[in-house]
Amino acid sequence: MSNERIRNLYIPEWYMMSEDLDYIEDWKKYREKRALLESKMCKGGSIYSIVYTYSLIDTTRTFIKELKIKYKQFLRK
Repeated sequence: MSNERIRNLYIPEWYMMSEDLDYIEDWKKYREKRALLESKMCKGGSIYSIVYTYSLIDTTRTFIKELKIKYKQFLRK
């Protein structure tokens, strides 16, 4: 998509992110809980931090992929 088309793209007000970005804080809480759950079986062990960190990374990558897909779908409308 050309830069000109992106600059002239009409984006409805309801589609824009809220100024306070509450959903980002909720997502971070979800990511944290998921990482704690996935690493629970390793708690106290030497690989706990690896499992915990990998879960955070994996959840973040999945979220980014979903955002990219939704953004591409939005631009096709």
